[in-house]
Amino acid sequence: YAQCAIDAGVAFVNALPVFIASDPVWAKKFEDAGVPIVGDDIKSQVGATITHRVMAKLFEDRGVALDRTYQ
Repeated sequence: YAQCAIDAGVAFVNALPVFIASDPVWAKKFEDAGVPIVGDDIKSQVGATITHRVMAKLFEDRGVALDRTYQ
């Protein structure tokens, strides 16, 4: 997913249980591409369910229609 974000030129919020933002090689790839990266395994640090619910609510509040979600 990280490489796909770089290829697409979009920001990457790392909710995967893999350290990417703190990895110097990945950090350099994102920096070179001018693409922001946030977090390392944010769901484990904050909690998967609450992160999922808050993000779904945020999308709804911002007018984004979600067909379905999963975690």
